[in-house]
Amino acid sequence: MSVPLRCSFFIDGFNFYHSIDNSPLQNRYKWFNYAALARSYLPHSHQLGIIHYFTAYADWMPDKKRRHKALIRALLSEGVKVRRGKFKEKSRYCRWCQKTWKAHEEKQTDINIAIELMSSAFKNEYDTAIIISGDTDLVPAVRRVKNLFPEKRIGVLFPPGMRHGELERCCDYAIKLYANQLKKFRFSDVVQWNVGSQRLSVACPEEYK
Repeated sequence: MSVPLRCSFFIDGFNFYHSIDNSPLQNRYKWFNYAALARSYLPHSHQLGIIHYFTAYADWMPDKKRRHKALIRALLSEGVKVRRGKFKEKSRYCRWCQKTWKAHEEKQTDINIAIELMSSAFKNEYDTAIIISGDTDLVPAVRRVKNLFPEKRIGVLFPPGMRHGELERCCDYAIKLYANQLKKFRFSDVVQWNVGSQRLSVACPEEYK
C-alpha cells in the first residue's frame, strides 16, 4: 500500500493580515480560520500535514494584542502550530520636519518561516509545502529547499491583493486568493472545542464582527 503524500502549510500571519487591513469591508475577515483555508487548498491525493502560523504580538497596543490572542486561541483549537516572533522598537526621523519618533518593526517572521521550511524538509515532514505569503524575502529559502530536496514541491498561495513574480517563479505553482473568497474561511462568532471532558470557547472580538 502506498504512503499518502503529506502537505504542510507555512502561513505568514503578518503578511496576510496587512493584505486585508486597509479595507474596512474586509475587517471581519481578520477572524480567519487558516486551518479551513489549508484544508480547502490541500492538493489532490495529499493528506494534511502540519499547519504552521507565524506571527508576533503588538505588546505596546493592548487592545490589538487582546484581539490577536483570541484569534490564536481559535487557531490552536484547530491544531495549528503557532510560532511567535517579535516587534523591535526603532527610531524614525523626518528630514522635512526634523522630528524623531519611535516606531515598531516586525522581526523574525520571515527567518522563522525559512528555518521551519528547511527544518521540516530535513525531518521529511512534508512532500509538498504551501507558503501563504507574498514576501519575497522567502525566495532564498525556497530555492535552497528546492536545490537540496528536488523531489519536494513548494507552492505559494498569495493573500488578496498580493502577488510577486520572483516568489511565483521559484515555486512549483502559485494560487491567488481573492477577497470575495474570504467569507468561506471566517470562524463562527463563537468557536467551541473539547479538551477531555471540558468544553472551551472563544468569542470573536466585537471589532471583527
